[in-house]
Amino acid sequence: MLWAKDELEAYPCDYCGNSETRLVFGRQDGLNAVECRSCGLCFINPRPRSELLRRLYDKDYFASKTRASSVGYQDYFSDISRRDFLASCRIRLDVLRKHTGPIRGMRMLEMGCATGEMCYRAHLEGCVSAGYDVNETAIEEAKRRYPSLDFRIGDANAIPGNETYDLILAFEVIEHVASPMRFLKVLRGHMADGGYLALSTPNYNCARALGPSAWDGFSHSFEHLYFLTPETLALYAGKVGLALSGWYGGGGTGKTALARPQWAGAARRAAADLGLLRFAKKMRGVLAHARPHYKLRDNQHNLLAVLKLERSGEAA
Repeated sequence: MLWAKDELEAYPCDYCGNSETRLVFGRQDGLNAVECRSCGLCFINPRPRSELLRRLYDKDYFASKTRASSVGYQDYFSDISRRDFLASCRIRLDVLRKHTGPIRGMRMLEMGCATGEMCYRAHLEGCVSAGYDVNETAIEEAKRRYPSLDFRIGDANAIPGNETYDLILAFEVIEHVASPMRFLKVLRGHMADGGYLALSTPNYNCARALGPSAWDGFSHSFEHLYFLTPETLALYAGKVGLALSGWYGGGGTGKTALARPQWAGAARRAAADLGLLRFAKKMRGVLAHARPHYKLRDNQHNLLAVLKLERSGEAA
């Protein structure tokens, strides 16, 4: 999606308020990723005005027929996707339990729940779970799939003020919001004493290691506004009164397909011609379920961070 000039607005750094930046990468949608010269936060600037961002999450966001727009997902509603999501949920919950211990009986909230697989998986393990998403089509599908669970349309600001949770999840959400600082402050206000907040997001350290033009995080998902590292997440956590309990990496190197050797594409096509590609994909799925996807403090493409609220009170 290309934006008109009058739809864009320049913003200061969300973390420290500084307006001095350096250019990191010019995306194909015409928007620029920049780094704050003071704290190092990477973000899109200028970017679409906040009131216009909602148009990115229309009814087709989770079921785009093509990735040509580089916004949204190709298919969130198939049985194959549902199976893969449930497997991913199990892996992420395995990581979270290293910090939370058993989750049975916990009150859990997921922001950006999409079609509800994480809420369902947590429910099977004894959580009292609720999910929010701004996409009405996804929430309708979640209600159809899991009618006994609590799914709601809205963002973090829609959470009733008196609701608190032992565990809040926001997977692949923080990079989308207009202000990570406000987002974290709102979620912190709904955390019970000793509660946990688990986030996942593309790890900007991959871009630093590979070079911006070789990083997958800049080649698609043009709805992403922020690019975080474990270090910037730790800074954010401290500023809103949370502690970084631990962080993990998974999902491979993050190297874009455009940066892979030319022979890799030829080998993939040859395997497909021989009927081997489908078998390889099936075996990769089997092996993926048998081994952990996340490693402690590993700078792979997907960053999973666990934050903890030791006690309630005003944030620093």
